[in-house]
Amino acid sequence: MDTTGQVVEYLWQCGVFFLATARGMRPRVRPMDGVCEYKGNLCFSVLKDSELYQDLLMNRHAEISAMHPDKTWISIRGELEETSDPDALSAMVQTCRNNIDNMHRFCDAAPAIFLLKNGTVRHFGNTGLRRESSL
Repeated sequence: MDTTGQVVEYLWQCGVFFLATARGMRPRVRPMDGVCEYKGNLCFSVLKDSELYQDLLMNRHAEISAMHPDKTWISIRGELEETSDPDALSAMVQTCRNNIDNMHRFCDAAPAIFLLKNGTVRHFGNTGLRRESSL
């Protein structure tokens, strides 16, 4: 079984991961590079003036995919739930401060913080599915 911390570490090792959402019947995929653990959940930040934020307001279901340098890859499915907890924002800023190009702009934009709920993690290798677990 994967812990949230193990999944966060794996995503950080991947560098860039991709977040897939849907707008109506059309898929949308975006590169991301910031994730942290907050109260046992995967935590992501999204700018409120972005199309991604609008997509998540309409449909909370999302999938994350990333390929590791060792050529394994991961797929994470779940629902992203917005939180207004200021400690979640602090956790994201502290964890991702080296990846945020303009910290002042990021904080001034009052980003939305989303927690992954009801998540399923699937790890794959060159022989197919290696393991599946819940977050």
